[in-house]
Amino acid sequence: MRKPLYFVATLPPYMIRQEVSAMKKEIATRWGPKHALKSPPHITLVPPFRWPEAKEEQLKNVLFQFAKHNHGFHVVLEDFGRFGQRVIFVHIRHNAALARLHYDLCAHLDHTIGLHCPSHHPFRPHMTIAHRDLTRDLFPKVWQTFAERRYQRHYTASHLSLLKHNGRHWEIVAEYPLG
Repeated sequence: MRKPLYFVATLPPYMIRQEVSAMKKEIATRWGPKHALKSPPHITLVPPFRWPEAKEEQLKNVLFQFAKHNHGFHVVLEDFGRFGQRVIFVHIRHNAALARLHYDLCAHLDHTIGLHCPSHHPFRPHMTIAHRDLTRDLFPKVWQTFAERRYQRHYTASHLSLLKHNGRHWEIVAEYPLG
């Protein structure tokens, strides 16, 4: 049996999750791509990784210990961005505290339990609203809509979340307050 997939993220407050989820639903309804609906709106800190289910409690404990020694930070969501012609996202204004949290978390996981953060991509925090099933043919239409749209929100990130894939979508299995 394959090890389950997990990832670590920080999630925005409920009202912002509702707004970003509405954008994902709009894309699914108007153009069809719905893969982004499989996870709650989030900022990925540790991308998906496989971990033995028998060691899930160990992972949860390490995340709890890390979170209690780190502090919340301000996040500014500002309009939209894209990666090539396959991903559209809510843009996050540059944030040194968020970048530091990512790098410190990766180092902590590596040091404590030997979990290596994938390093094939630089850390570019964002909140995805369309990806994977967004085809190259559809991309220009969807991107034009969001490239012209304005969206600005801010909040204090106060928790880390551990998410686990259940075979159909991502579920929040634990949340850890920062500080």
